[in-house]
Amino acid sequence: MSLKRIFEPLSINSIELPNRIVRTAHGTGFAPDGLISDLLINYHLDRAHGGAGLSFLEIVAVHPSTNGRLMGYDPKIVDGYKRLIERIEPTGMRVMQQLWHGGSQVQPLDGGPPWAPSPVVGLFADQVPIEMSRAQIAEITECFAASAARCEEGGLHGAQIHAAHGFLIQQFLSPLTNHREDEYGGSFENRVRFLVEIVAAVRGAVSSGFPIGIRIGPEMTPGGIDAVETAKLVEYLQARCGVDFFDVSMGGFYNFPKVIGAMHEPAGYMLPTIRPVLDATRIPTIATGRIRTLEEAEQVLKDEAVDLVGMTRAHIADPRIVQKTLAGTPMKVRPCVGANVCARSVLEDRPLWLKCAVNPWVGRETGGTEEELVGKAAERKKVLVVGGGPAGCEAAATAALRGHNVILCEAAPYLGGRLFYAKLAPTRQSFGDFIAWQEDRLYELEVDVRLNTYVEVDDISTIDPDVVIMATGGRDREDLSLVAVPGNKLEIEEGARVLDSLEVFQDRAGFAGQSVLVYDETGDHEAVSVAEFLLQEGATVTFVTRHKTFAPRLQQMLLDEPALQRLNATGNFTLELHAYPLAITAEQITIANLGGRRDFQIRTDAAVLVRYREPSPKLDLGMAKSIEIKNVGDAFAPRDLHASVMEGAAAGAGI
Repeated sequence: MSLKRIFEPLSINSIELPNRIVRTAHGTGFAPDGLISDLLINYHLDRAHGGAGLSFLEIVAVHPSTNGRLMGYDPKIVDGYKRLIERIEPTGMRVMQQLWHGGSQVQPLDGGPPWAPSPVVGLFADQVPIEMSRAQIAEITECFAASAARCEEGGLHGAQIHAAHGFLIQQFLSPLTNHREDEYGGSFENRVRFLVEIVAAVRGAVSSGFPIGIRIGPEMTPGGIDAVETAKLVEYLQARCGVDFFDVSMGGFYNFPKVIGAMHEPAGYMLPTIRPVLDATRIPTIATGRIRTLEEAEQVLKDEAVDLVGMTRAHIADPRIVQKTLAGTPMKVRPCVGANVCARSVLEDRPLWLKCAVNPWVGRETGGTEEELVGKAAERKKVLVVGGGPAGCEAAATAALRGHNVILCEAAPYLGGRLFYAKLAPTRQSFGDFIAWQEDRLYELEVDVRLNTYVEVDDISTIDPDVVIMATGGRDREDLSLVAVPGNKLEIEEGARVLDSLEVFQDRAGFAGQSVLVYDETGDHEAVSVAEFLLQEGATVTFVTRHKTFAPRLQQMLLDEPALQRLNATGNFTLELHAYPLAITAEQITIANLGGRRDFQIRTDAAVLVRYREPSPKLDLGMAKSIEIKNVGDAFAPRDLHASVMEGAAAGAGI
């Protein structure tokens, strides 16, 4: 596909953007004190060198009554803006700030109750908020204006008012959360009043050439603001306010998985829903929704209602996506797989720190390329990598990038390790993109890849490497104790069909019409993938988990609800929470409940146990004491894709 429109410049008010690629606002955790840090600057600078046209800094709290990533009410932020712009200005990328207040969803810094239009409890803050007085409304309005003025003073190229995703402004807009009976509640015109006053205040606080935009979108929940009313809002704002652009999104706290759609969503998944909103816009408009490649972005831009395309997670995965595509090498772009590790890392993990399932260098940027970051080794060594899963492939490629002579041996006839089978599950095909990218990269870096090669101690002696990186993965535990009841041993009758997840995907037959129990010990996606695969194959599935909620590890990745909806939609899925299998025979399984309910039996043809694994046995190199040995990924401690890629890269970079 010819990439033409995406590289056309575009003017927003007095600012010209070099291209139509946008990085929308997203949390990083790289500003722990609420001000602009060198870490945050380097993170954005790397993407600026990569060719992005416009980037939005993550939410800035305009007032202490909300706890944001950045503190826009602190005058010291201006100096940070100036330092950031000084570094980024030469690249041509434009930088704008998203202005925000969390309302009922976010706890104030002083620990008091949240501020909101009405005392409607937010799902996240979990406290009854105070209903804002007219004086408090005026105070917040002026704080939006003051924060915008600081953006201009600091040299930023524009500001965006966040009026979507269920935060304060949308709480005023929505009849679900605005129950006021004064001039800020009731009719459409009254509910819009707060936003109109904010825009007017912001416009009055900055110069006429300073771009001001609004992030907007339908709530996608019954009784809330739908796409038709959002389109009406867009028409209303364009007629009355000095707005320069719209950033159209969708979803909110009542349907948050739609805000950051994971790999189960198709590219451009938001576009059909926000169509009425896009049709109502007459000023530059940003659209987003899991756009992964510049080819997909170009396709979106063929729609005349869209002027700019958001590609945020694609730039987390590979900061140089624009640069590599322009150079005619899109196959070198590290692909975003939509695992939403990035969402979990800033919503759940402590300390807050943006992570990526496939990019190990996030948060370690220096403003240069990956080659410059890794650097060249002072001495060329022979490196043997045993195992061709994600950790082994990343280790081999990084070591080769350092200039070492690398041999990678994999016992299977393919690369990818467990990920090779994970990609076979419904909605998980994106893992295949990463496997293919890793394989292409190994061959480009001239790594000696040897498939169907099982490595023994004698083989290592023959190869005679300086360094051995063991990436041999993990294995199922032989011990039949369960995490929930370590003192009990699972009883399995001889002849019972008991499988692990790999055996399910390797079999790929024999499940149609069968009743299968899936036991989830880990609370991650593995058991969910197994269940969805079995249902696709025609089985009836009983999903038993020791956890009190379904797949808790997926909750902050915004994957649990969409998965549960898909599973329940089949009509052949039953969920048993806070329970575990007690005994398995050829015909039935006894289920025990951790909450005190009586044991019960279900008829099954097979059971799949998804349990925590242990590292594969280590090779004893005996006399070869001079060889440096590193264990990475599941061979060190079984975890997830992010950990495997991180440790593989660290091992390769450390040689």
